[in-house]
Amino acid sequence: MKELSNRTARFTDSVIRRMTRISNKYGAVNLSQGFPDFDPPGAAAR
Repeated sequence: MKELSNRTARFTDSVIRRMTRISNKYGAVNLSQGFPDFDPPGAAAR
């Protein structure tokens, strides 16, 4: 595949992509990506 630019040469896979690859390799349940069932904290909580 053609390189996009010199700046992108050091980019790596995301953790989610890496964990998906590992879970597929071992037939595991992939828990690396999920959707929370609660709202994020409001602006005042920062």
